Amino acid sequence: VTPPELRPWDKISQIDAGHFDADTAYVAVNAIRRDDMRPHIWRTHDGGATWERIVHGLPEMGPVNVVREDPKQPWLLYAGTERSIYFSTEDGREWHPLRLNLPPSSMRDLVIHPADGEDDLVVGTHGRSIWILDNIAPLRELAKASQSTEPYLFTPPLATRVRWNMFSDTPLPPEEPAGENPPDGAILDYLLPRDAQQVRLEILDAGGNAVRQFDASDPLEAVDPTTLPHPTYWIRHQETLGVDAGHHRFAWDLRHEPPQGARRQFSIAAVHGQTPSGPHGPFVAPGTYTVRLTVDGTVAERPLEVRLDPRVEIDAADLALQTDLSMRVYRGYQHLQKIRQAIDQAIEGTPAGSERAELLAALRGNRAPGDPDIVYGSIYRAEPGKETITGLQHKLLFLLNVLQAADARPTSQAQGAVTELEQTVDAVTERWRAIG
Repeated sequence: VTPPELRPWDKISQIDAGHFDADTAYVAVNAIRRDDMRPHIWRTHDGGATWERIVHGLPEMGPVNVVREDPKQPWLLYAGTERSIYFSTEDGREWHPLRLNLPPSSMRDLVIHPADGEDDLVVGTHGRSIWILDNIAPLRELAKASQSTEPYLFTPPLATRVRWNMFSDTPLPPEEPAGENPPDGAILDYLLPRDAQQVRLEILDAGGNAVRQFDASDPLEAVDPTTLPHPTYWIRHQETLGVDAGHHRFAWDLRHEPPQGARRQFSIAAVHGQTPSGPHGPFVAPGTYTVRLTVDGTVAERPLEVRLDPRVEIDAADLALQTDLSMRVYRGYQHLQKIRQAIDQAIEGTPAGSERAELLAALRGNRAPGDPDIVYGSIYRAEPGKETITGLQHKLLFLLNVLQAADARPTSQAQGAVTELEQTVDAVTERWRAIG
């Protein structure tokens, strides 16, 4: 069954049996012992009776060490050479580079690691460590997507709720070697066949209700580096939806929208180039969601499964209670934010020094309109008649952080605090109605 074109000292570095056909095999041949630096990959579909050399698209200088067939997608191949990684969606008829940020090195072996809900491409290099390409599912749909004349939304992989960096001390210095984690939350890929004017991503729950929405025209978060107590290289670059023709990736953090109006800050538990600003919205509950992509009026949808961190054990009723209490606190905060905005508008239209202006300022938190809110208010409950909007929002954010800190049944004290703060929200709302 040896390919007749093979010569003495052509090294058969690896053979991969076909996953979908017993008569299929792929052979990587390294000929550097003959001073031949060309790539050599051979393929058979008839049990070795005949062979075909499949190297179109590979560089002339690049001996091949390994070739693998994807175990789930026919005709999808991966190849590792002395310098880089390549893939083919056409059974080797045409190869394309898959290097990305991978350093040039000798790629000695490849394996498809079957993770839960997604598969990763693991590369063993010579002298440059082990590298992992998370989630190769888009490559499995690439052939179908590239033939589509409409915007294509790839099937999202299983998304896992994992809390970001629980190490809460001084961060590692940026020069300290460290691996890079996968993107937080759900990885959403889409392909645009042409430039677009409007691109929108929506996350819908099982009832069709909007959980989160992103638009290509969303403004970027304003960060003034002169006001930061730390270098900007800690900060994570804000993601945006791409509108240019080609492949785009967007990561949703599996959370509701961040609390509006809160002062954005960065945790001391920083990671170089990957530190998001807070506070954050609460996590969505595990379950099935729908991702909707709208491009210039054309709509595509895919299901998205969100699971709990598999290392966590929690009763379903306790998890439901945590979700319910978190959303009650979150909605209370958002309700107060609408009142705060209404008070700002009312203050602008009310004569300064009047009794109504003083009542509005006392309710809101006594600051000049347009100034940033800096709230360090007490976490203890104030009398409803003396509580301010910003102080109460601070308490709600504090309680939200307590509820979201871990996947565990909320304590009886936390449950009681939710009820007490809701009563205070109602009392503050009545004060606003009486003034308005």
